[in-house]
This record gives sequence, C-alpha cells and structure tokens, in this order.
Amino acid sequence: MKRFETIEDLISWFGSRKKMASVLGVTDVAIHNWTLNGIPAKRALEIERKTDGIVHFNHIRHLVRF
Repeated sequence: MKRFETIEDLISWFGSRKKMASVLGVTDVAIHNWTLNGIPAKRALEIERKTDGIVHFNHIRHLVRF
C-alpha cells in the first residue's frame, strides 16, 4: 500500500481536487482547505471506505486533523 506524504499526493491519486471532492461528496474548496488545515478525522475514515480500503487510514493518518 502507498503512504501519501502530502495531501497533494492524495489529490493526485484521485486525479484532481475536483474528482476527489466528487467521490467524497464535498466541494473542491473543502479539499483545498484540507491542504491548509489537514483532513478532518471523519473524512479520513470516509476516504478509506469510499476507496474500498485502497487508501487506508494508516497511510494518511499523519495528514489528519484530530
């Protein structure tokens, strides 16, 4: 499994900020805010769920805002 070093790496994995936002049901502005403030913990778990575990919480934990 890939460990994402930055939120930008995660966005690239999805293809774009807009695509990531679409998958997660949020705006691309929300994704941009995550690059500044970290991924909300609830959303990190949702990322794992919506990617069927391909992006595992442990691989983005350091990017999460608790």
